Amino acid sequence: MVKLFYSRPLNTSQFVTRLNGNLYLKFDDTWQVTYRKERKDKEYIEENALQNNDSGYQESTISMVGSQPVMILPNGYYIGTYSLITGVYWSYEKIDKMLPLDFKPSK
Repeated sequence: MVKLFYSRPLNTSQFVTRLNGNLYLKFDDTWQVTYRKERKDKEYIEENALQNNDSGYQESTISMVGSQPVMILPNGYYIGTYSLITGVYWSYEKIDKMLPLDFKPSK
């Protein structure tokens, strides 16, 4: 396994394409993304207390499955749900998007 870390922003033209007004994402390998504009939720930190290397920032991974680009919608959702695999913090945050807003568990 080879790990490469870039401390500067990547050139989006290497992995983002615009075609007919639509935005497409395509890249190789697995990326680690660190989002520094928002800290991790307190609950996430408590649930993952065994990770001693916690920076407090939201660190996630993203990988593409297959060779087809993924269309990114203006609201941030994407078409090709099974084309992207997210991990670490994004997989934790994704859980709250899986249920309807008015969901109430049965007793």
